[in-house]
Order: sequence, then C-alpha cells, then structure tokens
Amino acid sequence: LPLAGREDYGLRMALVRDRISITQGSRHKYDLTVASCDGIPISATLVWADEPGETLLNDLDLVLIRRSDGRIFHPNGRDKRDKTNNAERIQVGRIFEGEKYRVRVRGTNLNADSVRYSLIVTDCQRAGV
Repeated sequence: LPLAGREDYGLRMALVRDRISITQGSRHKYDLTVASCDGIPISATLVWADEPGETLLNDLDLVLIRRSDGRIFHPNGRDKRDKTNNAERIQVGRIFEGEKYRVRVRGTNLNADSVRYSLIVTDCQRAGV
C-alpha cells in the first residue's frame, strides 16, 4: 500500500501477506528497512483461525528482530512467546531511518498439517526490500 505523497520515493505503508500456508516447525521471514517517516512506529499483526476452546490447537509465533543488535520483540506486551492467542501484535515506537528488521512467523505447535495465516506490517519502509 503506498504512502500518500511518497510513491515517487518507492515507499509503502504496509506489507500484507494473506492466507499464507505454514507447516509444523517452518519459519517464514520478511525483511524490511525503515525509511524516513517521522512518528510512524512499526506494527506487525499476525492472525489465524483456530477451533474454539480453552487452549490453542494450532499455535503460531510472531517475533520482530532488530537486525543491528539482534533484539527480539515479542507480541502482546510480553517478554516471551504468546501461547494463548490466535491474534498477535508487536509495536515498536522508536525506530530510525535505515534500521533493518526481520518479521518472523513460526509454526510452533500445529494440530493440522498446515495452517493459513494473515500478516500485516505497517510502517514506512522501502518497497521491494
């Protein structure tokens, strides 16, 4: 999705991956580089369908990794993986131009052969990275 007024610079506002299939133990990686957009945090949201119940039957994990120092950001305000929700969100508010991040989705504990997920990452990033 383009950022209004910034299309000439190859900038976008969101990375969207919809209905992506993942299997047990697989890791999907999405790399991005922060562009110059004051006040826009990185926000990564992962969702998938799961059967109703007290616990997840299919557990996916989302992390955001800052490449410069290896810092790992976990979802939903936690300091480790979220084992209880099928919607996970990470927000990082203080970002700088040129910083590189990796969004990682992992099929941690699946009850099915594969699970489809949707991921949206919003910020100001360079297209095609």
